[in-house]
Amino acid sequence: MRDGCWGLEHYVRVNLPCRSDLRKLRAGLDSRNLYNAVAIPNDRKQLHADRAIQCEGAVNFVKFCRNTKGTTAVEFGITAPVFMMVIFGILECGSLMWTQLGLQHGAQMAARCASINTSVCGNANDTQAYAAQQAYGLPVSSSVFTASSSSCGKQVSANYTYQFISSYFGVPSLTLTAQSCFPS
Repeated sequence: MRDGCWGLEHYVRVNLPCRSDLRKLRAGLDSRNLYNAVAIPNDRKQLHADRAIQCEGAVNFVKFCRNTKGTTAVEFGITAPVFMMVIFGILECGSLMWTQLGLQHGAQMAARCASINTSVCGNANDTQAYAAQQAYGLPVSSSVFTASSSSCGKQVSANYTYQFISSYFGVPSLTLTAQSCFPS
C-alpha cells in the first residue's frame, strides 16, 4: 500500500472470492481508480481526480436532471390543493343538500300537522315552531318558516340563508326555499 492507494490484488483478495470476477474487474478497472477513501481527508475528497472521472462533480447536470429522488413529494405538492378542494366541495354540497332536505321535511310535516292535528298546530306560531322541530336537526329558528291558508289548503314555506363553511374562497351565501301545501 502506497500513499493510501489499494492495489488491485488486495481489492480482489478482500472483496472478490472468484477468479472469474477478477477478469471482469480487470476489464473495466485498473489500479489507478481504486483508492482508500479513508486515507483522503474530507476537505480534499471533492478535488480528488477519482471523483471527477466518475462524474461525481458538483456541476453534473445530466445526472441532476435524471435524478428522481423527491418526485413523489413534488407531485403531492401539486395535486394536494386540487384534491383538498374537491373533497371540501363534496362536503359542502352534501351539507347544502342536507339543509335543503331538512327544510323541505319541516315544511311538509308542518303543513300536514296544520291540516290534520289542530291541537298541536292550531295557529301559525305553533305551526312554525313545529316546522322548526321537524327540520332534521337543523339549528333553525321558527321565524324561518311561514304558515298560511291558501286555496290548496294549509301551506308552509321556508326561506333560509345558507352560509358556506368555506366562505374564505369567496363563495357567496345561498338562499334556500322550501314549500309544502296539504289539503285541509
